[in-house]
Amino acid sequence: MGFKDVFYNYKPFNLNLHSTDSSSTDAIAEEILPKLDVPQTDRNKKYLVVLILNVYQNYCMKKNMYTGFSKTRNNYQKKSRYNKNGVSNAIIEIMEGMIKKEYISERKFYHSRNAHQKSYTTRIRALQKLIDIINKHKLSIHTVDVLPDTECIIVKVNKGNRNVAVEYKDNDEIIKQRQILTAYNNLLKTTHIDCVDVGKDGVKIGRSNYPILINQHNKFIRRIFNLDEDNAPLGGRYYGGFYQGMNKEWRKKIKINGLDTTEIDYSGMGIRILYSVEKIEIDDKDPYDLTGYYKHPHLNNEDLRPLLKHILIIMLNCKSKPQAVGRITADVNDEDKGFPTDINVKQLMDAFAERHKPIKKLFYKSMGKLQMRLDSDVCELIIDYFTFKGIPVLTVHDSFVTDIAHAGELEEMMVEFYNRVLGQSKVDIKVTHEDPRYSEHLIRLDRYMKVQPSNPVEEQKQFEDAWWKSEDTINDKKGVIHIDGITLGDKRTFKDKDYQKRLKEWVKLRLWDEPDYYSGGYSFNASELNPTKEEMEEETKKFMKSLEKDTEWQKLKSEIKEK
Repeated sequence: MGFKDVFYNYKPFNLNLHSTDSSSTDAIAEEILPKLDVPQTDRNKKYLVVLILNVYQNYCMKKNMYTGFSKTRNNYQKKSRYNKNGVSNAIIEIMEGMIKKEYISERKFYHSRNAHQKSYTTRIRALQKLIDIINKHKLSIHTVDVLPDTECIIVKVNKGNRNVAVEYKDNDEIIKQRQILTAYNNLLKTTHIDCVDVGKDGVKIGRSNYPILINQHNKFIRRIFNLDEDNAPLGGRYYGGFYQGMNKEWRKKIKINGLDTTEIDYSGMGIRILYSVEKIEIDDKDPYDLTGYYKHPHLNNEDLRPLLKHILIIMLNCKSKPQAVGRITADVNDEDKGFPTDINVKQLMDAFAERHKPIKKLFYKSMGKLQMRLDSDVCELIIDYFTFKGIPVLTVHDSFVTDIAHAGELEEMMVEFYNRVLGQSKVDIKVTHEDPRYSEHLIRLDRYMKVQPSNPVEEQKQFEDAWWKSEDTINDKKGVIHIDGITLGDKRTFKDKDYQKRLKEWVKLRLWDEPDYYSGGYSFNASELNPTKEEMEEETKKFMKSLEKDTEWQKLKSEIKEK
């Protein structure tokens, strides 16, 4: 494997990993630690487990996947808020001992003391000798998770060519942001998020040979801020969750608790935010449509759209036009990026700038992080609203995935919260998952619920039950899948045997019985607040009876059957 393959085929080392199966990890560590030339202490046992979990997690993604490991001793600060395991630089000696005993392999890379040159961390990966011991003690990848209380608010500053996480003091705003994100992570933790039709090769994107691992413990979301020269917190986008690495086609296959999903995004949000900042009304046309400004011999607007979105990002993050031209040209010439190569970059950039002449002055002003701060503030309101109601909504920056039962409400609130942050009255919402069943009559099932619950958790439960019953009615199918008392999908969902296997394992682990990610958020106790089975059965009967009398609903049923 060459330099480039190794460099890109890796995941960074995570100081906060642990396993919910402590008996297995203890047995593994107790077998390996005595063979290493390091002090036999509980501290070193703990560090060894963190190391093993990192290389094992990446091995499960792909057998030759590397873990980026820093040998810089100052990178291990025991009392850092980003190091909940309290890992010290003693882990370096443990890593070297693991190499010596052939439990892991190593690829050394270059460390530069020059701030303007790139440094490449050492790459390590598990060898079969280690995997055999892990398998012997029956450690499941699904038990690997970040520690409860892992810091979810990250603050970074630019040092040379790198963004480095720094310590900070809490204030009222940060505490509020952490509470919102904490509650959100706690909700995601008890939500089954999966994909159908994954197959043996996993979720593979574009030219990549490294599949995305569907893992119910890989859903922890962090919010990352970048401090500018005046220490103003910019950026603030939400990162984490295996689904964020999927493209739109794969995200269409996502199931949330067995339910079909839809993705709704803000059309041209990056551009529209800039118009909002300048208090200028944007026209009704597609912001990436360059008709009248640029014409390519054989590429249409849709072909150019991915490149134009990339151009906007570069134009907003660079301080000069020549710098932007150089970066975009390099990206176009990079085959791994997948952009069209027969492009006059400067000509295309000029056409795009002319198309958006009213905000042209904002280009090449390093506005990118301010733009991301504004769209992340919109995202925060959406997350807070739906988390409070107990409704899982997955964020992919400026788009959101939810089950189709709540798509109508999500669309409404996306417009509401965008206007609240940016004060613009007109926002284009794009629904990427098209299906005749996802009409407004079906999406807004709450119109058929005569008794409106006052409690968010109770509302969510009734809402979902109403959806399941309507699904059975439309498809003339009976039977909803219940596993261990939890409603997780209809029979159509479980034709995928691999999906079913992953689901059963998740239910078996009972992740909802584990401690919350963080103790500082707000949450509801569903077991205390949900209605009884008898109350729900009675409510369902009322709901189905109301559908029989609804002429619009009956008309929709007929149309769907005909299609």
